[in-house]
Amino acid sequence: MHDAMNTATDAANARGLTAVPAPSEVLVSPRTPSLMARLRAETSDHHRRAETRPLQKAMAGGRLERPLFARYLAELRHLHVAIADALETASAQHARLASLGFDGRSHVHRIEQDLRTLGHGASSDPVAPARAFAQMLRDHVRTEPAVALGAHYVLEGSMNGNTFIARALAAAWGCPASSARGASGLGYLDPYGAGQRERWAQFRTQVDATDFTDRECDAIIATARQTFDAVGDVSDAVWAAATPPGAT
Repeated sequence: MHDAMNTATDAANARGLTAVPAPSEVLVSPRTPSLMARLRAETSDHHRRAETRPLQKAMAGGRLERPLFARYLAELRHLHVAIADALETASAQHARLASLGFDGRSHVHRIEQDLRTLGHGASSDPVAPARAFAQMLRDHVRTEPAVALGAHYVLEGSMNGNTFIARALAAAWGCPASSARGASGLGYLDPYGAGQRERWAQFRTQVDATDFTDRECDAIIATARQTFDAVGDVSDAVWAAATPPGAT
């Protein structure tokens, strides 16, 4: 059988034709670069600007007192609620997105638990950047459901760095090293503990294994950029309203 295939190939080449490869020889190339690679590369400037805001730098340096951290959490809750709502709306319309099974409610619940631990109620009136982001996401998800993934990517990915922020704040607040983060009001920042790297690797694999169109990929990336900007703008609003003495 192989001899017959080789003979046919030789004959085709002799006539200046290209032989059709056997089915086992046909290679299907994955999307290059992958969506996750594009997200990282094409949002890097927005990511960097978000994490270098004054409040973000104070958190990372362990210089944020509990009351201001709680105020920031209360505002961040509005972003997470908007994203969780968008994921639910999008999953009802988009079978491929629904198959990923992403649920943003768990982060909302952790924030609410931390706020109770810190003795701070959930804010009912979000700052202007949080309101604007929620409205933008509601509008966009109606016409392009996949954009919900771009917003979810940002806040889910933030858990990679939040683990170190939780450690810095716990040390600054004098929390016992052995205590669970949730007992210190830091459960949101460190939701997966030792499983963080594995969880993020699973997230990347799931996203890259899902077939999104080029238009959807572009929309997902654009929304991720807007989400980074919204996080930065929200933290700036909180910082401006109540900057702790001596903070830089």
